[in-house]
Amino acid sequence: MIPPLKSTLFALCTLMLSAVSLNSQAVDNYVTDNFFVPLRSGAGNDFRITNSRIRSGTKLIILESPPGDWAKIQLPGGTQGWMRKQYILNGPTAKMQLNAALSAQKAAEEQLVKYTALLNQLQSQHRDLQKNSGSTDKQFADLSARFQNLKMLSEDAVNLNTRYRNLLAEHEVLMTQQDALKAENDMLRNDQTVKHWIYAFLLIIAGVVLTLIIPALRPPKRHSNQIL
Repeated sequence: MIPPLKSTLFALCTLMLSAVSLNSQAVDNYVTDNFFVPLRSGAGNDFRITNSRIRSGTKLIILESPPGDWAKIQLPGGTQGWMRKQYILNGPTAKMQLNAALSAQKAAEEQLVKYTALLNQLQSQHRDLQKNSGSTDKQFADLSARFQNLKMLSEDAVNLNTRYRNLLAEHEVLMTQQDALKAENDMLRNDQTVKHWIYAFLLIIAGVVLTLIIPALRPPKRHSNQIL
C-alpha cells in the first residue's frame, strides 16, 4: 500500500505528466519522487523486472516513447529497459529542487552574514572618518600649500634648465671658436718654422758663396827676388 506522502507525490506527478507531453529525444530526464521504481524488459507489467531499485532522482535518457503508458529508457550505466511514463519527469524531482533551493538559501545566508559584517566595518570606518574630518581638512590645506611651493620650485627648475641649456650651447660655440683659433695658430707656427728654415738655408748658402768669392777677390801676392 502506498503511504500518504508517496500517494500525494504520485498524484502530483500524474497531473504534471498530463500537462506536459513526453518526447523521445535524448534529453536529461529524471525518475519521479517515488523512492524506488522498477525497470522491466518490455512495455507491460507482464514483462520481467530487470531492476527493481532505481532510486528517485536518477537521471535517464528516453530512447522510445510510443503511445501508451510505457517508455524505453537508458540509465547512466548503459542499462536499458521499459518504465511507466508516470514515473518519468522532464526536470529534477521536487526533492532535488528542494535541496537546490536549500543550498541556494544557505549560500544566500552566508553572503548576508558577510555583507552584514562588511557593512558594519564600513559604518565604523565612516564614523572614524567623520571624527577625523577636521584633521583631514587641515592636512589637505597643508598639502595644497606644499603643492603650490612645489609648483613654484618646478617653474624655477624649468627656468634653470633653460638657462643651463643656453649656456651649454654658448659653451659649445666658444669651444668651436677656440678649436678654430688653435688650428690657425698651429698653421701660423708652422709657417714661421718654415720661414726660419728658409732663412737659415739662405744664410748657409750666402756663407758658402762668400767663402768661395772672397779668396778670389784678394790681390795676388808679390814674390820677392830670389837670391841665386
